[in-house]
Amino acid sequence: MEKLKINKTVVKEVKKLSRSNQRLIILRDVYGKSFEEISIKTGLTEDEVKSKIFKIRKKIKDKVKPLIP
Repeated sequence: MEKLKINKTVVKEVKKLSRSNQRLIILRDVYGKSFEEISIKTGLTEDEVKSKIFKIRKKIKDKVKPLIP
């Protein structure tokens, strides 16, 4: 039951992201694309991709953390 709530929260938080940030996190965490591949697809530098993905993950983790016993 807790896992379902966590999954729903993650999905909810991803939906709140801008389209460009949704794309980044989906390319990396769903499709397993490398930072280089994401950089090529988005036109961002690899460092920008890494930084943005780090910030997105932190934001989502901060929302999920209180749900973990």
